[in-house]
Amino acid sequence: LNFFVASSRSTPCASSALAAEWVDVLTIAIERSTSSAELVGAAAGAAAAAADPSQIRRRGVMTKKGKQRTFVLTDHALCWYATAQAEAEGTVRGHFPVQGCSVASHDATSFDVTLPTGVRYTLQCDDTATSVAWQQALERAISAANRSLQPNRVFGMPLADVYERVRAKGRLRDGDGLPIVVDTIAYLDTDERVRTEGLFRVSGNQAEIAALKARYDRGDDVRLVDAAAAAGGADGGIVDSNRVPVANPHVVAGLLKLWLRELPTPLLEYENYDAFIGIAKAKADDEFAQYRAIVDRLPAENFALLKEILYLARAVADRADTNKMTPDNLAIVIGPNLLQAENQDMLAQAKDAQSVTEIFKKWIEQPELIVGPREAAVSRAGGHGRAITLGDVGAGG
Repeated sequence: LNFFVASSRSTPCASSALAAEWVDVLTIAIERSTSSAELVGAAAGAAAAAADPSQIRRRGVMTKKGKQRTFVLTDHALCWYATAQAEAEGTVRGHFPVQGCSVASHDATSFDVTLPTGVRYTLQCDDTATSVAWQQALERAISAANRSLQPNRVFGMPLADVYERVRAKGRLRDGDGLPIVVDTIAYLDTDERVRTEGLFRVSGNQAEIAALKARYDRGDDVRLVDAAAAAGGADGGIVDSNRVPVANPHVVAGLLKLWLRELPTPLLEYENYDAFIGIAKAKADDEFAQYRAIVDRLPAENFALLKEILYLARAVADRADTNKMTPDNLAIVIGPNLLQAENQDMLAQAKDAQSVTEIFKKWIEQPELIVGPREAAVSRAGGHGRAITLGDVGAGG
C-alpha cells in the first residue's frame, strides 16, 4: 500500500491498486521530464545515424503501448518516432540510452526492455523472428555501450560479462574472484564481524554505500578497512589511497546486497523460479536432492557465488545468539535478492514470499546439501572462510 519516490519517505495510499496507479503515473511523468537538451541530443544523434547507415544497428516498426512507432537502434540509444516522416524530420517521440539496460522475452512476439531505473518497456513485433532479431540487436548494442561508456562497471551488469571483463584486465582476486565479491565476503567473514547485531538486516549508511559503489564501478583497487581501526592507528599508519575506511559491517553487507539486487538476471535465474517454488510447496522427502539438481545446472560463476553467500550466511546464523540473525531472519532479507520471478506482480510476489523464505532458511541451515562442502582456508581478511574461486567449482558448469 506504499510507494517510494527516490530516497524520500514512504507515501501511503488507500489501496494497493491505487498505489500501483500512482507508480505508473509517476513513472510516465519521470520519463517525460527528460530535459530539452537531452531530446535535442537524441534527435541529433538519430539524424546523424540516418545520414550514416553504419551507425544504425536496426530500424523497424514495433508497437509500444498499443501504438505503432518507428524505432531506430544506434550504438548507444533506442529512439522512436510517431511516423516514418517524423523520423526523416528528426522529431524524436522518445528515447533512452541502452547502457545498463536488459532485454528479456515477454512472449512469442514481444519482449521487455528494462532500464537501470527499473522502468520497463514492452515492445510488440509482427512475428517471432522479428522479435528475436530485435532482442539480439539490442543485446549486442547494450553490451557494446556498457563496455565503451563504463568499461569497469560491475553494478547492474550480467554476471558473466563482469567476469569476462575483469578477467581480461587481469584484475581477478585470489585466483578467480571478482573484487566486489572477494572484498565484501572477506571483510564480513570474520568471527568479530559476523557477530554484528542485525547484519544484513540493518541498513548501512547510504552515502557510504553509494561512494563504494562508484569506486568499484570506476575500477578502483579498493581495500576495505574499519574506520575506527584506521583512525586509531591500528593499521600501522599505512598510507594507501586504495584503502577505504567503512563505518561498520552494515555498510559492506548493504553493498553486497545492492550488487546482488542489481544483477540484470538474479543469481538463481528467472527460468528456475517456478521449479524452486514448486519444490518448496511440495515438501517431498527428496526436497534437497531436487534443489541440488537445479543448482548443479547453474553457470559456474553463479554456482561459486551462491556457495560463498550460503556459507557466509551460515557463519552469521551460527552467531545468532549475539547478532539476532537466525536462518529465518537471514532468509527474509537475502532470499529475494537471489531468487525472483520475471514480470511478477506485487500480489504474486507476496503470495510466494513465504516459500522463498523457507527455501533459503533450509539452504542456510544445511548449505552442504545444496552446494557441497566448503573447503577450510583462511581468507585474505583473516577470517575463517575462503574467498570465492571458480577453480573450486565441481558442479554448475
